[in-house]
Amino acid sequence: MAGKNKVTFEVRMEEGLYKKLVAAAARENRTLNNHIAHLARTNVDYTERVHGTLDVKNIPLPGEEE
Repeated sequence: MAGKNKVTFEVRMEEGLYKKLVAAAARENRTLNNHIAHLARTNVDYTERVHGTLDVKNIPLPGEEE
């Protein structure tokens, strides 16, 4: 179950990439979920440094799409 201000969604990826992510997470003593969240935060931080703040006010959360 997702906690406060967290969303749950499904991700599809190649089997080989999944296995490498699991191995990378283990190497850094993270769960797969925490590792993917870390990678996502790192990518968003980089994108905002390069391109400016991302406008998210009109992005629906999973389940809110019409």
